[in-house]
Amino acid sequence: MFNKVKPHTNFRGKHESGMAKMIAIGLAKHKGASMFHMEGFGRFAELIPKIVQIFLEKAPVVFAVGVVQNAYDEICSLEVCEKEGLLQKDAELLEVAKRRMPKFKFGDCDVLILDEIGKNISGNGYDPNIVGRNTSEGFPGEFHAKKLFIRGLTRETHHNGSGLAMADISTRRCLNEVDWEPTWINAVTATVLNAGRIPMYANNDREALLLCIRTCNGTRFDRVRIARVRNTLSLDRIQVSEALYEEIRDREDVELAGGPEEMQFDEKGFLL
Repeated sequence: MFNKVKPHTNFRGKHESGMAKMIAIGLAKHKGASMFHMEGFGRFAELIPKIVQIFLEKAPVVFAVGVVQNAYDEICSLEVCEKEGLLQKDAELLEVAKRRMPKFKFGDCDVLILDEIGKNISGNGYDPNIVGRNTSEGFPGEFHAKKLFIRGLTRETHHNGSGLAMADISTRRCLNEVDWEPTWINAVTATVLNAGRIPMYANNDREALLLCIRTCNGTRFDRVRIARVRNTLSLDRIQVSEALYEEIRDREDVELAGGPEEMQFDEKGFLL
């Protein structure tokens, strides 16, 4: 087995996404995933090690390879382990992954713009460990955006719109890209039907952004704190409004790459 080890998008535990989870849930393909998810995310932390022990006793698992990636999506740790020490190594790699994962340099903002989401980025379309939103209980304390605006889907996601349900707003163009059949199969398999909801949409990016700002309670419109990233695997370059930049500019781990400049839209009102 060869698996990436990282924090899960919907639950916390000693074993989250990684070698143990893929043995417990992934070896039986869609049938196994469906049956396991019927227990609910609330029991994953309890059930994963128990099911893994059964697989290790009954199935011909020889060894596994665990990979951890850093904040730049580069491999920073790779471990090969025999089945006798698999659970222990899986838990150790998860702690490494939590320390190495990317995070924003600020704890909250008024509007967060994601240019794209997709299954090639995260099973949830974006990483809830970074954005702070998922379809179950969320991860309060990680990050908070008053409004989440999702602009589009990656080509590699093949029109799977998983993750769009948690947006406060999107655009008609983005929703027209979605193939709802595989999107809803994902939601049903996870037994989380609200993951298939369709968000409010606007005709273009300009309208969507203005609606986000308009509905941010308690926010001064001349001091709105906006952040824009390509996706949650691309946090090395972040566009921020002047109000937000003033809060982080003195950090030693923040460098100004350019600006300030006006947000640029094309003739149809979409961000450039």
